[in-house]
Amino acid sequence: MLPQTAKNYNARLKKDSQSFKKTNVFSSVRDISYWIVIIKTNILSRSFKKSNKKWRLFLVPLAFLIYGIIAEDDFFIALSVFGGFFLLVFILIFGLSSSQLIGVGNFDMLAKFLIKNKGEFVQNKIKMRLSTEKLIDKQNQIDIADLGLSKTNKTKYKAYKKERIKGEGLLHNGLYMKWNLIQLVLKVTTTKRRSSGKVKSKTKWKHKMFYSLQLHGKTDKFALGSTEGFQKKYPTLILQTKTENGYHFVQLKYKDKPMKVLEKMDKRKQDQSSTYNIMLEAIAAQKLLIPTSN
Repeated sequence: MLPQTAKNYNARLKKDSQSFKKTNVFSSVRDISYWIVIIKTNILSRSFKKSNKKWRLFLVPLAFLIYGIIAEDDFFIALSVFGGFFLLVFILIFGLSSSQLIGVGNFDMLAKFLIKNKGEFVQNKIKMRLSTEKLIDKQNQIDIADLGLSKTNKTKYKAYKKERIKGEGLLHNGLYMKWNLIQLVLKVTTTKRRSSGKVKSKTKWKHKMFYSLQLHGKTDKFALGSTEGFQKKYPTLILQTKTENGYHFVQLKYKDKPMKVLEKMDKRKQDQSSTYNIMLEAIAAQKLLIPTSN
């Protein structure tokens, strides 16, 4: 028999996993080891490119075809051929699958970050919110003017934004850490009129991932280090520092522009370093926050 603590752990994990899969959102304060299991079992082991099962519609004309052949009925054979053709056109237009645009690799980076920093947080606990909700949704649509874009006669835009990851926790050294990931997708539709007079439209999807990691500590316990040479050493990272309300703040931002969003874990990507770990290592290497007392 399993010990009572193991039973409670498994029961809670099952309950949380069921809630996560149902709502596609999980927010709580949990042990880091628990968070790693949640990510691996509910995100990394799944594929978010779901089939919409339109192919099942072919079963109808197939049934007519089989009946027509058995009954030697030309009407049902012809009906199945025409029906199958129109279904094929329908599926080519609307597609065989619906993309959720959930970058599984981003959560893999999060898991690597948690594994490396396991034991660095007070009581080994952190607060996090994870979202695997569908991105292309009206509630996630933003004004393209916020991106400095405007619609023209030939080009139309639609933009969607969602926060996928948000976490925070207190480190043993007294610093407080926050991290997040915001996903942005831009749909660009261009229309051109050919010399023949025909109008042709083309749609492209542009993806952006905005990573952020922030550390802050009390001014009587930490001092801000020199930022000289940081941007030259880390050209892809954007550094911001400030002192406010008795705290020193150091924040790093990184923007990734993937060609496409991988909705199933790619083994070739598993060796990539975590963006959050790279940020944390850069802060430590530059000594941007220096302890002033033990």
